[in-house]
Amino acid sequence: MRHIFRISLWVALVVIVHAHCRTAAILSPTGDTRTPQAPAPGAQPVLRTAPGCPMQYYVSLPKAWTPQKRWPVAVMLDGGNMEWLASADTFAAARGDLPFIIVTPLILTNGGTVENSRLPNYNYPDSVWKLVEKIGPVAFDQEGLKAVAEDVARTFSGEEKYFISGWSAGAHLMWMMVFMHPEALAGAASACGNFNGRGITSYSPAKERAALPVRGFVGSLDEARFGPGGPKQKVRLIVPMPLVPREYGLQGEFEYAAKLAKIHGFKKVSLSVIPRRGHEPFAREVLLWFNSVRKK
Repeated sequence: MRHIFRISLWVALVVIVHAHCRTAAILSPTGDTRTPQAPAPGAQPVLRTAPGCPMQYYVSLPKAWTPQKRWPVAVMLDGGNMEWLASADTFAAARGDLPFIIVTPLILTNGGTVENSRLPNYNYPDSVWKLVEKIGPVAFDQEGLKAVAEDVARTFSGEEKYFISGWSAGAHLMWMMVFMHPEALAGAASACGNFNGRGITSYSPAKERAALPVRGFVGSLDEARFGPGGPKQKVRLIVPMPLVPREYGLQGEFEYAAKLAKIHGFKKVSLSVIPRRGHEPFAREVLLWFNSVRKK
């Protein structure tokens, strides 16, 4: 009964945020209703708001972009630093001649809360924070990300299935999408990413999960790579899953998620340790890997 109640509550929250997204005005960074700006191909990322939904995101188009064809989309989820524009610039620069539309949404499940709503990192008006108080950051992020992906596909000829990468605390939302909505994704990457089961209320039975490529990138010099037990500490999966023990370190957290993924039918999960690198988003490495696994 408790499990059924939790799922019913989650469905109710999604209905609330979905209804709000479909009735809200398009909000600019300052909270008014001007038409969202569109970037020029190869230019600096531009901040937009998904039409009909209050989630904001930076978007950058590849140099060769034209509306006459479909383009692969790479959604980059920043970590707890919440440096949205800096992250968008980093991935846009790392893209080079790769064909990806770079999307950097202003998410909340990486640590953004109503309490820090006044931080300069966020541009959301009070109406959005009131919505977050009502539905929570998980529902806001999941429904917002769906709206952003639809906007990019409709406005910039983006492919419907998108790649997603979570750096550090940004990986919480990445894993939510992997486990709950694999049918929406073309591939997923965790870059020095966290995993503790945040926001995961169910596991999708979608057949696409088996072939979904998922890779973890970890820096060999990342101070958070291992927990107190060091590299020899064994990761033990506990089901039903409580919070993942923090003493596992970032590599252990990925290995925990990988074990969980295997149980739930994901067959293409792998780990890459980047030598002589620390706690980084691995922008170029992630985009090159996305390009290697995308269907051309």
